[in-house]
Amino acid sequence: MSLGALLADGGSDPIGLSGRRGRIFEQLRINLNHHPATETVVVRPTRDQKDRKLVAQFDTQILVDGLADADEVRLEINWWTHPIGTDDQLKFHCIESSSYDCGWHRQPHPEESDIPFDHFQQRASPESDYQY
Repeated sequence: MSLGALLADGGSDPIGLSGRRGRIFEQLRINLNHHPATETVVVRPTRDQKDRKLVAQFDTQILVDGLADADEVRLEINWWTHPIGTDDQLKFHCIESSSYDCGWHRQPHPEESDIPFDHFQQRASPESDYQY
């Protein structure tokens, strides 16, 4: 059985951007490009080079009307589709040049079982631990 046959039910290759996952990434890219504060939206490899993510850069003068401390704000999005009957997993992560970092994740957190499937995390600086 080929990988493509396994994906016909709506699931997707966890690394590739084809099928339903590719369509979700494309729609997210289109939606982000419609926001007036969006400067760029690109697909980039993840830190470990094993996956892809959408990365949007925003103009902070438009995004928060100049009230943010950060000069740069980016949103990193990832979405992993699953077959019908299994919830998709995703994460939206916001990183500011002021070091503020937060994200909404819909994915298991195997290292800490008390963190729910849907969870929010934030930290004030790259040296800080995430708070849930």
